[in-house]
Amino acid sequence: MESLIKAGAMDQFGNRASLLISLSESTNKASQIKKQASDGQESLFGEAENEGSSDSIFVNTEIEDFTTDEKLAFEKEFLGFYLSSHPHLKTLAKIKSVTTHEIDALSEEPTGGRVKIGGIVDSLKKIFTKKSNSEMAFISLADEKGVTIECVIFPRIFELYKHLLVNDNVVIIDGKLDSKEDRPVIIADSIYDAKSQIGLN
Repeated sequence: MESLIKAGAMDQFGNRASLLISLSESTNKASQIKKQASDGQESLFGEAENEGSSDSIFVNTEIEDFTTDEKLAFEKEFLGFYLSSHPHLKTLAKIKSVTTHEIDALSEEPTGGRVKIGGIVDSLKKIFTKKSNSEMAFISLADEKGVTIECVIFPRIFELYKHLLVNDNVVIIDGKLDSKEDRPVIIADSIYDAKSQIGLN
């Protein structure tokens, strides 16, 4: 029930914060109704009290709802994607004016070409090189549709831009298109904070 509430599946019964805070009391109420029904108990007015809307088990505890960003974070946590909106929709739409390609178009491009793409840091894996024990990273960059591409950040570039490589941060990557197991990957040369590039900061 908690997961369903956080993901937005129970929004018709009230705001998510109110439903969560009253969840324990509501489930107790539902259990009591079920027990009375199994015991054959009725109220003074018979079944009339339980007729009507299906949300009668929910306890009315009205408090201020979660913020939009909090709701979207819950949706991503429990569903794996954003359902009702996208927290970076405005930024992702505007970066198209300063990039050369969209992520889903890169599979059609030849390797070796220069590209400049933007997206959300969806995942980050850091490793140390065997030769120099320097830190580098592999990131998955995602667009608003959930299409992703792997980007390779070698040690020198990683050292310069590692402060931008944070999960859920929107970045613009300038680099060279390569391939890995017949999939396009980007070898990064420069990384920029997306909001500063499009004037949203």
